[in-house]
Order: sequence, then C-alpha cells, then structure tokens
Amino acid sequence: MLLLMLAGMVIISYRVNLLPELFLAIPRISGTTLPVQTLAEASRSGTKLTYESRQLATVTAINTSHDVILVGTNHYFPFVMGHYIPHGRFFREDAVRYAHHVAVLNQHAAFILFGTHEATGNTLIIDETPYVVFGIIDDKDNNHSNIYIPITRLSNTVETIITNLSITTDMIRLNEWQRLGIGDNQYYFVNFSIRNTVIRNRPILALIALVSAILVSILIRTKPHIWKLLLILPLVILWMNAFTRILVAYSSRNMLTDIQSTGLTIQMANLIRYDNLSNIFFLVFIIIHPILIFSLDKMHLMICSKRQ
Repeated sequence: MLLLMLAGMVIISYRVNLLPELFLAIPRISGTTLPVQTLAEASRSGTKLTYESRQLATVTAINTSHDVILVGTNHYFPFVMGHYIPHGRFFREDAVRYAHHVAVLNQHAAFILFGTHEATGNTLIIDETPYVVFGIIDDKDNNHSNIYIPITRLSNTVETIITNLSITTDMIRLNEWQRLGIGDNQYYFVNFSIRNTVIRNRPILALIALVSAILVSILIRTKPHIWKLLLILPLVILWMNAFTRILVAYSSRNMLTDIQSTGLTIQMANLIRYDNLSNIFFLVFIIIHPILIFSLDKMHLMICSKRQ
C-alpha cells in the first residue's frame, strides 16, 4: 500500500513538472479591472503579462454554426502559459493594438469547425465579421472549443493577470506591479511555483520517511535509547511537516476553487486536481506509516525470539 501511494506521488510530481510556473494577481473584489493599454505598456517595458477574458459565442464555419468559447488575450499568452503552436502562429502585438480580425483555434475547435487540425488560413464568422485563422494552439483543453482573439475585440479591461516566474524574482515583480496599481490591498497574489515545488517534493519526503521507518524497526531494539530518539525524531518532523502542508492546502482551497471557477486556464484545474490527489496519497502514506514501523518491529522481535 505504501509503495502504491509513493508511486502515485511520483507520477503526480512528474505531471506537475510539465506545468508552467505561474504568478497570478487576482482581484480581491469582483469587478476590479485594469485597462488593457496599461498592461500593454508594462509588457513593452519588459514585464511579460498575459490574461484571459472569456465569453460564450456562436461562430459560423463552412456554413455551419457552432457554440464556442471566445478567449480574449494578448500576444504573450502562449509563451507565458507554455502552449505549443503545432500549425501556423499566434497573433502578434499589432493585432491586439489595432484589434485585428484574427483568430487562433485550439485543436478541439479546429476539428469541430473544419474537420481537421490544420485549419490555418481558413475563415470563420463571429458576430457577422470574418476572422482569419492564423494558427492552431495546443492548450491541453480537449473538451471545449476555444477560439483565441485579440483582447481588444472583446474588452478594454481585464481582471486576473498572469505572468511567468522565470522572468524576474517575486519581489521585483511586485515592485513593478505596484507601479501599475496592482497592490496587495486590491489583489491576491498566487505563486503557483511554491505549490508545484511542494507537490514535487512529497515523494522525496515519503521516501525518506520509508527509509527512516525501516532503520527504526531494525535498530530500535539493538541501540541505546539516545539512538532511538535520534531515529524517531526525523519521523516526527516528517509527520508534522505532512499535516502542516495538508492544512495549508486545505486553508487555500477556496481561493484555488475560485481560480478554477473563472475558467482561467486548464493548467489551473490540472494543478488543483494534482494537488488534491497528492494530498490524499501523502495523508494515507503518513497514516499507514506508523503501522509499518510497528509491523517491522514485531517481525524483528519474532525473529529474535526464534533465534533464542
């Protein structure tokens, strides 16, 4: 059972490692927005920001209407989010600045609308206006038809802001955002890289706990009391660490749920699911862990008794 829990945590850690490390600013009060123009100026100064503004819509392609999700964003979106463009390209900064009629389809939308994943160069109709398909994006969303268009075709303001942690440190990022009016009194700051790191480290902690349990079971009856305490102490620290992390994750679940409910990105939903599964595996592992120590200790005692 312990090995199954450990294997589950290893698999989850591998999947989490494939997700981008993101830093989000989420409004504390619904309706708090920032002008797109302000964020565009910040992007040109070196702070690579992106965002999403989603709305349901009906589009026409090859004389057939389809229900889709329009996603207004900027040209940094695929780079910050780590999305691959298998066909064509994403729209550029000029398309956002001048509100060009261009679109990028996710693979699900391309197949639904045009029957192929290579729909670059085709035309679709949104609100009686033709849009040229510039490219196809792999956004990891296989359940929804997402069509990405310049944010200026949908709105002049945005709420939640996303950036990539690999560009600058958190402190520099916060200082830059303060100048834009993005302060901690108006926004929650969510650092997903911290949560990614916690999930990735759980298998290592579990493995250390497993090895420590085996050492305790072997040496607990043969070594002086001081050695017993030194061996048991790391286990106590690991258990406290485990429950502390679980409590932290539990306390922040409402914020994560809010992020997921906004439909921000498929990565957020994946991270929440991975975090929940990893917590369950880790909790079961820690609960069963003392049973392993007790069982190994009893087994060691039986072996010693038979030898005598």
